[in-house]
Amino acid sequence: MVENLLDFGRLDSGRRTYEFRETDAAELVDHVAHEFADRSAVASRRIERSPRSSGKPIMVRADRDALALALRNLLDNAMKYSPESSPVRVAVTAINGTVAVAIADQGPGVSAHERRDIFRRFTRGAAARTLNVKGTGIGLTMANEIVKAHGGRLELESEPGRGSTFTMVLPAMPR
Repeated sequence: MVENLLDFGRLDSGRRTYEFRETDAAELVDHVAHEFADRSAVASRRIERSPRSSGKPIMVRADRDALALALRNLLDNAMKYSPESSPVRVAVTAINGTVAVAIADQGPGVSAHERRDIFRRFTRGAAARTLNVKGTGIGLTMANEIVKAHGGRLELESEPGRGSTFTMVLPAMPR
């Protein structure tokens, strides 16, 4: 949590510097998913990775550490807000010059009213209070700012009672 607050401070003040390199988005997602799986047997059983449509790398220009932080925040939220018995699905796809990294859960979902503010700092939704989920309200803000710094956008599809899908849409590297 302390490291997240420090990272957030650097992002918020504009002092966060990025070192962009060619990065295989699918490999990075696998790496972060394995980190979660190594934490506990429950996490290991819950995270479901969609196989690559091809065996080829899915390349983006990214600061690996920053993008991993955004992924960790999204995965952590999906794990915290959905039932322990439900899967968290992670998929990486390349479509029309973009790379989409989608993290889908079967949690309580986000109301249309809350969706407008969900990426604002220190915003915590009704589900955080109802489920007594610990947090600071900066994880989604950080993820959104990191994705924007990569020339992308963070999208949310959600419906109350049906879960949420957060998708990082990033520019693909030309082949």
